[in-house]
Amino acid sequence: MKKNSNNRKKEVVRKISKLIYLLIATCYLLTVLACANPFFPPKKEKESGLKTPSVTWPDNIKVATWQETLGDVFAKGNGSSNVSGTFSWNNPSETITSGAAYSMTFTPKDADTYKSVNSNVTVTVMQNIEDGIKMVWIPAGSFQMGQEEAYATPVHEVTLTSGYYMGIHQITQKQWEEVMETTIQEQEAFTSWGLFGVGDNYPMYYVNWYEAVIFCNKLSEIEGLTPVYSINGETDPAVWIDDHGAIPISWDSTSEWNKIQIDPNSTGYRLPTEAQWEYACRAGTTTLYYWGDVTDAATVGAHAWYSGNASSTQVVGGKQVNAFGLYDMTGNVWEWCWDWYAAYTNTEKDDPVGASSGSDRVCRGGSWGNSVGFLRSAYRYNSGPYGRNRYLGFRVLRP
Repeated sequence: MKKNSNNRKKEVVRKISKLIYLLIATCYLLTVLACANPFFPPKKEKESGLKTPSVTWPDNIKVATWQETLGDVFAKGNGSSNVSGTFSWNNPSETITSGAAYSMTFTPKDADTYKSVNSNVTVTVMQNIEDGIKMVWIPAGSFQMGQEEAYATPVHEVTLTSGYYMGIHQITQKQWEEVMETTIQEQEAFTSWGLFGVGDNYPMYYVNWYEAVIFCNKLSEIEGLTPVYSINGETDPAVWIDDHGAIPISWDSTSEWNKIQIDPNSTGYRLPTEAQWEYACRAGTTTLYYWGDVTDAATVGAHAWYSGNASSTQVVGGKQVNAFGLYDMTGNVWEWCWDWYAAYTNTEKDDPVGASSGSDRVCRGGSWGNSVGFLRSAYRYNSGPYGRNRYLGFRVLRP
């Protein structure tokens, strides 16, 4: 009896084991069929369902410096989107060629709802001379122009309705030579006063106002921009010389050279107006100097080359920048402005360009030969447009 019971138990175990084996085999077979049989197609992944953001890609992106890389350029520009996110270059180390298109990505902040999108964006190089003119954007705005303590009165409100790009440095001797094809030594020969700083990165001096204007038009032509300045509608400086004689070296109120006009719709390089210069120098400050009201030697010397720390011009960019990122806005060399020199009035003004005529042009900023008082943001100086001296240079801007 006991023996029969044991046999039955063994039979049950045997049948259960066989059943388990069959189940395992069936599962294996179904797995194989699912991979190879069209009747068991692989399960599709769930569609992402991410939305496409509406993106307005940047246009008219302008590069300030020759041979910049994409990483040097503010990628967003005037781009926008209906959702929060960031614009970025896909190859930020790539060197820019003017007019070429470069791949950009917009990455939404809400990556669970929106997907990233790509597009090609065109970049324009603003200039191509080898030692490029680095520029920064100066936003539109209003300020109180003038200062009682700087003998620039009456103080009056000025509004600049459009922003502009301004060179962060004074024009250097190398930049001058590349555009004008003359050296500092050749310019000095007009005066025989000697040289006061020579080198590629020293500011250009011994430049009169007429020559600074010619530089602007020539650089505009190099860049394929619309020249700003004209005499009787002609923008080519070579024609000016042919038609009206050599660049003046003394004052002549009847000279056609004093009838140079601005084309307000031009895209080219130009001298700043006096208002543009002071607004850029102040960079939002209302103090005597763009660094404040402190005039101890250490503070002034950290921001400017002046008579307290220099006996000649110095390499540009060696002192602290102002809040707009501009170097040497005070000291090193004075800077020519567009305006005829004339007394201020106390009326509010939008985009002033100075008097319609005069005998002297405005200079701003002070120089290596001046004491600290001449470095005040509002301090005004004037010189005949024909004058060249060792203290006077310029910088440029463009819209």
